[in-house]
Amino acid sequence: MPKSPFRVLLVEDNPLEVMLVRAWLLGREGVPVPDPERSPFDVTHAGCLADAMSLLQSERFDAAVLDLGLPDSTGLRTAETVRRAFPELPVVVLTGAEDGRIAVEALQMGIQDFLFKGHTDGPQLDRAVRFAAERIQGVAALRASQQMLQSALDALPGHIAILDGAGSILAVNAAWQRAPATRHALGACYDVGANFRL
Repeated sequence: MPKSPFRVLLVEDNPLEVMLVRAWLLGREGVPVPDPERSPFDVTHAGCLADAMSLLQSERFDAAVLDLGLPDSTGLRTAETVRRAFPELPVVVLTGAEDGRIAVEALQMGIQDFLFKGHTDGPQLDRAVRFAAERIQGVAALRASQQMLQSALDALPGHIAILDGAGSILAVNAAWQRAPATRHALGACYDVGANFRL
């Protein structure tokens, strides 16, 4: 059974850049797809942030490739708007603004990758988009695992705290949180992050 296409939202206002990125991701115009055995990308284009936000609200995408210089939004505000509204969407920035400081800030706000136009090729973009999606899926799986562990801890009636090797509290269960005598033993507050050395 064939895999469904990997849906990418390309947010770019320059028609030549749109053609180039489509060529890279779809393997057209003589530019080969790096891994032809995999399902092709399905690329949807938005020429401004408002159109992109509308598409993201109405359709499901596996990743977004985002330019930071759009007619209705520029700079990191563009990336921040998308991340805030769609935190689970893998976003790769592909921009002409060659500023390493902006790249670091973008990565710190949760952008999965930051590529510079003129220094990127098809295989690099292909990898960036796929790896971004894999990282987001990995984070979601880790979060689900942590929630399952917390639920299991909370189901236990005893007062339980999980400590690291230095004695810092990493997690506590619901019984621990409900018991003021446990949380404030020996006159100190022992919540997550506190050091529990007796």
